[in-house]
Amino acid sequence: MSASNIETICTVCNHHHLNLPDTITCNRCNAALKPVDGYLVNPVKDLDIHASSNSGVWKYRDLYPGFIENSPVQITLGEQTTPILELTKWGGKIQLPGLITKLESVQPTGSFKDRGAAVMLSWINHYGHNYVIEDSSGNAGASLAAYAARASIKTTIFAPQSTSNAKADQIRSYGANLVEVKGGRKTAADAALQQVLSSQSHYASHALHPLFVSGMASFLLELHMQLGEMPDHLICPVGNGSLILGSYAAANMLINTGRSAQPMPRLHCIQSKACAPIVTAYKSRSTLPATVNPRDSIATGLSVSSPKRGPEVLAAIYGSQGVAISVKEDEIMKASSEISSMEGVYLEPSASVAFAGLKHLAKNGVISKNDLTVIVSSGHGLKSFGYR
Repeated sequence: MSASNIETICTVCNHHHLNLPDTITCNRCNAALKPVDGYLVNPVKDLDIHASSNSGVWKYRDLYPGFIENSPVQITLGEQTTPILELTKWGGKIQLPGLITKLESVQPTGSFKDRGAAVMLSWINHYGHNYVIEDSSGNAGASLAAYAARASIKTTIFAPQSTSNAKADQIRSYGANLVEVKGGRKTAADAALQQVLSSQSHYASHALHPLFVSGMASFLLELHMQLGEMPDHLICPVGNGSLILGSYAAANMLINTGRSAQPMPRLHCIQSKACAPIVTAYKSRSTLPATVNPRDSIATGLSVSSPKRGPEVLAAIYGSQGVAISVKEDEIMKASSEISSMEGVYLEPSASVAFAGLKHLAKNGVISKNDLTVIVSSGHGLKSFGYR
């Protein structure tokens, strides 16, 4: 069974697909697919997109491809609109006194990945799939496993053996079959795809599934509602880059439909120096992610050496006039300690990467104190047990 009747187009060879294959990649060149009409459907003119009585990711359900026509049942864990918090002390320390963070760490499974997983699993469930496979170093796997449990869908998650104990335990707690793979993220992804092909299951990949990106677009839509305006800067930790892609799609929709008269926010990508294919490509102004050999890092959630949507992520950075920088391991840990002790916000290392990067952006004048700057708190520190 095809997972959807959403028409997609290959991001590399432009081949059209009337149905999304179970491998969710192009059947000609194996590259990532995106919806022909975009990750968000342009809303009816004059519709108040924030008026829905739903909250969180489901406030914008009618903007997700196929959701109006087919009305999939919402697979929900009670998602709410995540709070925004002014980081007055730490922001003042780095000369950004009006700095705001959005606390995605309070999502049902503790990370921003719940936005994409909720929409993706609702769509998969609507089309009758009873077995899904994912590869993940932790957060996406935990999120998928939780929503799949809610939908009574059998799940196997392939993860590197370096996955933290807390995330591994969380995945298992939802009843998912966790297969720990020797090697890095690419090895886990290869094993997952092989299992998809041999078991006739559906590949619920957060790195590749178009509806995952659609769900992530709710982040900026929600932020726009809370602020009443576009931020000048959005700082994102980047592995596969779904948050930047979703935010770029949301900002473009708001601007193109006249819902925002402000310019596109500058979308900034922060990666660990241990694995920085997007940053390396950005430095040479390449449109393709660089080939890198990842080193060990405490930010395991960002250790993606070959991001499947890398060309799209780079296009979003360039298109928004953002920058991409990488940070060292000690900078990640220092930022994490500072945010916890000064603001009471407990972050996992992969989330702290963005805060370490923001210090560089402020110091180098990319961001000024009068700019409206938002940084995502993408994952809770309780998920990092096993690193320290």
